[in-house]
Amino acid sequence: MRTLIVKSLEAIAYVAIILVVLGLGAAGTATMGGFTGFVVGALAGAVLSVAIFGALFLLIDIADNTRRTARAMAAPAPADDLRAA
Repeated sequence: MRTLIVKSLEAIAYVAIILVVLGLGAAGTATMGGFTGFVVGALAGAVLSVAIFGALFLLIDIADNTRRTARAMAAPAPADDLRAA
């Protein structure tokens, strides 16, 4: 189930990254004009997208590791073999 969620989130992130890059590229064109404005806006969009979605994936990984650690700590410890030799 976790794999499905992560793969779906990756697909959504890829689409969102493309949209943010193109959107900020268009905004750069409108603000600065020409191809230079598009490139500056697109680079700003790429940096912003990487930061946002990188943090999102990091938070998902932290939550998964925390859940796994809590489950391991709650598991009963194996019984020691205290039989007399």
